Formats: sequence, structure tokens, C-alpha cells
Amino acid sequence: MGAAEASAAAAQVADATLAEAAEYALRGLGSRQRPERGWVSLTQSEQRVAHLAAEGLSNAQIAERLFISVHTVKVHLARAYTKLEVSGRAQLAAIATAHPPQLDRHGNDLVCLRRVR
Repeated sequence: MGAAEASAAAAQVADATLAEAAEYALRGLGSRQRPERGWVSLTQSEQRVAHLAAEGLSNAQIAERLFISVHTVKVHLARAYTKLEVSGRAQLAAIATAHPPQLDRHGNDLVCLRRVR
């Protein structure tokens, strides 16, 4: 979006009623495209954290590797446990190893590369 488009959008929202502003804010929200359960339900971040946990890394090591907080690692793991209907790292590891990460021809994790680019 260019500067002119941004200014026009801002002016349009500034003149809107509260109901119109709420409708504008919610217009991009739709039904979830991902299933609610199973490996395919995990976000890319949840998958990456699951793979690193399956490799035996601690929460602190995962956080350091991905440049995120330990709290964020815990949140991703908790969501992964719920979506995969598991109760711990051993069960998570069994599922994660059955779904290897996507690697490029140099062995780089494509999920991490997409995030950086």
C-alpha cells in the first residue's frame, strides 16, 4: 500500500462510525483454513518448536535457536499438545519425527527461511 492509499484509508476510517470501523476491522476475518486437530493444524512456528523439542532441546535452547522467548516456546508447545491431543514431549516427538521438516537442497529448514525472507 502506497502513502496515498494509506492516507485515503485512514481518512475513510476516521470519518466512520464505531460500527463501521468495527466492520472494517473485522472484514478480513473469516473461517479458519487449517484443520483443528492433527499435524496439519499446527502453525509453522508450532511445527518448528515441535521438531526442536523432538530433537531433545530444552525450552531455553529452542528459544535461543529461534530468537523467541521461553514463554513463547511454552505457548507453542501447549498449543501443539492440544492440537495433537498429546500430554508430553515423548508423544510429541513420536508425531514430529513422523513429519520431518521441509528442507531445501542444502539442508536448511524452509519454515525458518520463509520467516526470515
